[in-house]
Amino acid sequence: MADKPKDNRVFPRSKVICPVLYRVQGSGRWMVGMLNNLSATGLQMKTKEEVPQGSTVEIQIKPGSNKLIPALHATGIAIRTEMNTENEQLVSCKLIKISSHPQK
Repeated sequence: MADKPKDNRVFPRSKVICPVLYRVQGSGRWMVGMLNNLSATGLQMKTKEEVPQGSTVEIQIKPGSNKLIPALHATGIAIRTEMNTENEQLVSCKLIKISSHPQK
């Protein structure tokens, strides 16, 4: 029987489904994705557009009426990207800056 890979996360990952706005550094265009999960140090989102691995990504979570999810503005690095079976890109980001207000 094969062993499961060890999970080295310090903070637990919470399953969170809500829309997310994001833009890749150098692009002025905000795009819409879907947040899959969130932790204190990272997140995973689904996107229709390609997000290059290693790129810096600006992220806004505006949960609207869902009060279980905090509104936040973050900057992250796309550390892993892969395609899912629905031809969407799964983007895992390591968060490097988090704020409750957009940066100016």
